[in-house]
Amino acid sequence: MAENLEVVNKNSISNDPLFLQIEGNIAFINFNRPEKRNALSYEKWTKIPHLIEECEKNSQVKVIIFKGVDHSGRGL
Repeated sequence: MAENLEVVNKNSISNDPLFLQIEGNIAFINFNRPEKRNALSYEKWTKIPHLIEECEKNSQVKVIIFKGVDHSGRGL
């Protein structure tokens, strides 16, 4: 997996500004900078293809959803 990126389970939330969460056959790529309206740095933006590659390697993943995380840690 790309360095400095985190994969969490469905009941976890990461403090990383960009993280992958897999729930069954759905993968969520989460933008986690609510204080900046989930804007990402260029460095994190370039990590997205690596997260997509991780999803492609997982034969159970059928769908990838991009979502922002709000101030409470929940997805929008």
